[in-house]
Amino acid sequence: MATLDDARELALALPATTERSSYGTPGFRVRDKLFARSREDDVLVIWVADLGEKEMLVRSEPEKFFTVAHYDGHASVLVRLSAVDREELGELLTDAWRARAPKRLLADLDRQPIYRAPMRAREPDLAPGAGADVGLAHDLVGIGDVADRAVQRFAALPDGTFVWTRSSDGLFHLGRIAGPCTTASDEPLTVGLRHVRPATWLDRPLREDEAPSAVVATFARGGRNLQRTHDDAAERLTVELWVSAGAPRP
Repeated sequence: MATLDDARELALALPATTERSSYGTPGFRVRDKLFARSREDDVLVIWVADLGEKEMLVRSEPEKFFTVAHYDGHASVLVRLSAVDREELGELLTDAWRARAPKRLLADLDRQPIYRAPMRAREPDLAPGAGADVGLAHDLVGIGDVADRAVQRFAALPDGTFVWTRSSDGLFHLGRIAGPCTTASDEPLTVGLRHVRPATWLDRPLREDEAPSAVVATFARGGRNLQRTHDDAAERLTVELWVSAGAPRP
């Protein structure tokens, strides 16, 4: 269950974001363009990419998303905070921020993006890193049984996107996506990886003190979902590590 305090913390962590009242409730803006605001104690209005995405969200997960006549024809959706967790709320706010951010700001942030790929299953009896071990063994990166929009986002990542994972021995692994999204079979399914893409992983794993600190911090916070790590220093170090291992420069 997420709260307005969670929404505030997550929104203000996004680049160039400020808080200012909108219709008497807290609103969050990127370069003065509103991308989310509180409507009621348990309801947040967030922008989406287009009306098609709005319709998909309301239709596929009505327990989380809804709309009212006031927002007909508007690319925004109402979110029940009590029906989403903090991690999902962070993804929704990031998407809303991207839908409203100026193109130049997006271009600056979209240079060599890096993603945390924990490959963690929801089954509590699986050891941490079990999914990553299987992904590494099969030269894959994957996600579990998640919402349609998360699968679409994963499938849309361009080949060459950097991904970080952490194996069961606590070591970090750097790879790049190398092919289309497919439905998993055999061993990946046993650790909860339902949607997978080929990946090229560096041969040598990295200790915690060798990996970017922002990447280490995202794994320390936990979470199961594929998520972008917004950190300039981490992006630069990721490229340096890749090139220093003898891999071609992106």
